[in-house]
Amino acid sequence: MRRLNSAWGLYCAVCTLIITSVNLYGIEKYLINCNLELLITSEEIMMGEIGIVESRSNKGIVEKYLQSVGLPAGNPYCAAGQYYCFVKATKILNLSNKEIPIPKTGLSRKILSYAKMNGKNVPNNPKRHDLIIWRMRGSSWRGHIERVIETGKAGWVKTVGFNVRLESGEEGVAIKRRNIYHLIGRLEVAGLVGFCGVEYD
Repeated sequence: MRRLNSAWGLYCAVCTLIITSVNLYGIEKYLINCNLELLITSEEIMMGEIGIVESRSNKGIVEKYLQSVGLPAGNPYCAAGQYYCFVKATKILNLSNKEIPIPKTGLSRKILSYAKMNGKNVPNNPKRHDLIIWRMRGSSWRGHIERVIETGKAGWVKTVGFNVRLESGEEGVAIKRRNIYHLIGRLEVAGLVGFCGVEYD
């Protein structure tokens, strides 16, 4: 019986290692170029947005995110919020918008597609600053995006998300705890986008 328990323990440990190190879930990660100072400054701006609450469905103060990508009020703003932080950072650093590493879009899945076309494929372990892109099952364009601010074990991360539910039940900008191997409702992780210059050893 003791041998059986030992064998079972070893089997479980090996399975856990495989799940966390091998891309069994089809989750791919791509690195794209980004000015490191721009990356850090955009994170600082993002952290300052935490707690922002929309006044009604995708409207109110959150419209500034949509305006940064040329979309009208009422549209989802999860991707626009991420882009907005880079726009603000370029202004602070006196850089051109051409320095922004992600495309100007309100579609999270378009950001992943851009990274696939222009980036380098790397192991899918999440790192700080990574963008996690989810996709809606059965939809060609619906998805979601959040940015990693802290990493844990076995795929667990802390992120900042735009157009997410706050503890108050309202929608806005908040820190969330996610796992890249877990669903969010009908959303599954489609891929990660990382940035060159961040430590990936």
